[in-house]
Parts: sequence; structure tokens; C-alpha cells
Amino acid sequence: TPGLPGACAFTGSMAFVRALADGLRQELAPLGVGVSCLESSSFRDGSLSEALRISCVAFLAEEGKDQEDPSRRGASPSFAQAEDMSFDEEFAWRDTYMQLAKEQNFTVLPYGAEIDRLQHAPLSELSNALLIGFACSIYAVARAPDISDGTVKILGAVDASINSLFFLDYLARWWSRGLRFDYLLTPAMIFDLTSVLPFLLGNWVPYFSGLEFNFLKLLRVLRVYRFFRPKAFRALVRLVLPPEEAEPYDALLQDVRPFQLQVIRTFGVVFTLVFITAGLCYEAEHAVNPQFGDIFSSFYFSVMALSTVGFGDFVPITPAGRMVISISIIVGLCVIPSQASVVANAIAEEQRLQEEQQDAQALAEAERTRAQLAWDAARIAELEDREERARLEKLEERTR
Repeated sequence: TPGLPGACAFTGSMAFVRALADGLRQELAPLGVGVSCLESSSFRDGSLSEALRISCVAFLAEEGKDQEDPSRRGASPSFAQAEDMSFDEEFAWRDTYMQLAKEQNFTVLPYGAEIDRLQHAPLSELSNALLIGFACSIYAVARAPDISDGTVKILGAVDASINSLFFLDYLARWWSRGLRFDYLLTPAMIFDLTSVLPFLLGNWVPYFSGLEFNFLKLLRVLRVYRFFRPKAFRALVRLVLPPEEAEPYDALLQDVRPFQLQVIRTFGVVFTLVFITAGLCYEAEHAVNPQFGDIFSSFYFSVMALSTVGFGDFVPITPAGRMVISISIIVGLCVIPSQASVVANAIAEEQRLQEEQQDAQALAEAERTRAQLAWDAARIAELEDREERARLEKLEERTR
């Protein structure tokens, strides 16, 4: 029981809260905002959460109620909240897009903001990455040894459809930047144009006939690896799947450690470098060098070269092939060790966290053991005291 001092303190605090609520009510009344304070009577007919929902410092904008959209009065609160959130996000994105247009001095074209938002949405980037992976798979299978001409024609038709989608995406991104010509000189746009250039000019320029650079789009897949972080990875799963279907995966995602995601990111970066090197070496060498007769031989050569093993059984003979492998080795010497160090740091951090967790568990176990021993000692002392009192009582009875 708090007693008289506690009762006085509680009464004084409630008086202060009521005075504060009255002052806020008077100050905000001209704005059409009402303020109410939680009373003890709110607990009589309901729970604390219900009382808080009804009357605890509730800011009620009367003008907002009067102007509420009639079409949304019958909607559920969750649907209305989601609609408001979508509207706020769209407004914020449009505001950011307009600010970007002002900073980069390009004309805002119709639907430019919508196209830019769609292309930068996580689902769009994920679907684009899957399409690029599918295109690279087609590229590898079409250049595999002992493949029939009919299969090559079918894969060529599918590849042409994918290239058409890539070119439309290229034009859409240029449209979202107001058809500004200097935007075409950015590295991402140059790589994208290079990847579809054989598709556009193959029928008119003999040099581009038979060439394929779709694998260069793997550079855009690197953007997807930013989702392979613990919080972003869980958010991505909830974005791809509905909430009720994503819940069973929560427990599974909790077991995914940060260093495991870092290993996936590192593998993706190294694989991108190896595949692009293999594709460029194949396009430069296969017409004149029988050692590069298929993409898998070129892939093997790229792994040996970038790992600095160099058995010497495959050697590029064209100037373009030698230039490609020289640049790739230099890039690999910079990228691969840095990625390996990142993985090593992630594993070391995971080991440190596990050691700290084990130390904390050992400390907690020691504290529990100490508390148990203290309780046992107190219990033993109590039993001994009872036995001593019982013995003394028996001695007193005997002396009487």
C-alpha cells in the first residue's frame, strides 16, 4: 500500500495532468481540435486498451471528419490506412522526382514520375534480375556443345523477345529523364545499350551479326544484392508474399545469419565478374580460336585466369580477347580480395557474437547456480534453526 505520501503524490500528478489537458483544450479549440483526459471511470466498463482508444489524450480533428470522403466511410480501417499510405508514398516519390528534375535540369514528361517509381520498385528490380538470369541461361545453353539447330532457333526467338523488353526498358528510363542526351552517356545506359546493340543492328551491320552481349546486364543485378541483409531480406519476403503467407517463413528467416547473406552477396559479385569475362572472351575468340568453341570452355578459362592459377592450356590469341582478360584480371585482383575480406570479417563478427552469447549464457547459468546455492543455504539454515528450537523445547519440557 502506498500510504499517505503515495496518495498525495498520485493526486498531485493527476491534478497536473488535468490542468495540462485544460490548457491544451483552450489553446487548440480555435483549430477545431479537442483534447480529453483519461478518467478512472473509463475502466469501469472496459479494458485499459479500450479506455485508451476512447479517451486518452485523443486529438479529434472535427474539420477532417466533416470533409471525409463518403466513398471511404464504409471501408475497413486497414484498407483506408493502406490507401492513405500508398497515396503518401506516391506523393513523396513525385516530390523527390520533381526535385531531381530541378537539380539535373531535365524536362518532366508525362508519366515520367510513374515510370521512374515503377523501375525503382523492389519487385521491379527483382523481376528484372530474374529476367536477366533467364537471358544469361539462354545465352549459355545456346552456346553449349552438341546442341541442335532447332533448339538454337527456339532459344533465339526467346532471346529476341527478351531483348525487345530490355530495349523498351532502356527507352522508358531515358523517357523518365526527359530524353536528356547526356543521360545516355552514364555507365548504366552505355552498358544497357551495348547489351542490346547486336539485337538492334545485327540485321543491317555484318559486324554485329552473331554477337550477343546480354550478359552485360548482370551488372544491373548487383543492385539486387542490397536486399541480402537481415532486415531488408525479411522485408523483401513480406513484399513478395502476402502477410498471411509470409508468416510461416518468419521463423525460418530468423535462423538466417548475416554472414550467410554476405557469402551470397560475395558469390554473386564474383560470379558476375566471371560470367561477364567468360562471355566477352567467348565473343572475341570463338570465331578464330577452337579452344573457345563453347561457353563452358570460356567459363573454365575465366575461372583459371581470375584465380591467378593459369594452367596455360587455354590462351587467347585475338587482341580483343587479350585485352578483355587483362582488364578482367586487374579488376579481379581488386574485387576478389576485398570481397573475401568482407566475408572473413562477417564470419569473425558472427563468431564474436556467438562467443558473447555463450559467455552471457554461462554468466546467467552461474548466477542461477549462485542463487540456487544461496537459497539452499538459507533453507538448510532455516531447517537447522527449526531443529535447534525443537531440541531446546524438548529439553525445557524434560527439565519441567
